[in-house]
Amino acid sequence: MAAIRNRRITFISSERAAIEEQEEIMCADPTPFSWKEEIIRFLTDGIEPENQKDAKALRRKASRFVMIDGELYKRGFSQPFLKCLTPEEGNYVLREIHEGMCGNHLEGRL
Repeated sequence: MAAIRNRRITFISSERAAIEEQEEIMCADPTPFSWKEEIIRFLTDGIEPENQKDAKALRRKASRFVMIDGELYKRGFSQPFLKCLTPEEGNYVLREIHEGMCGNHLEGRL
């Protein structure tokens, strides 16, 4: 039979929480920063980031886009311009396609 050992465990309690609660901070801007805002600012006003590496990457990325009547479009090699959407517009388009006019095509057949 194995010997049983007695061990002491010291328990220290504290009235303070180990992790303090963080206060909530509300965003003042109702629309989040979209991925295309930086490209639009570069194409319309020529504004580049301060960092040279980021500026070079932005120039390379912006060369694939064009502004037409205030809207951002992506250039394609052998395809028409593709309109760039905000996340809200993209969500609406996907919902409309899957639930709206193309909804009947996605249902199963009997």
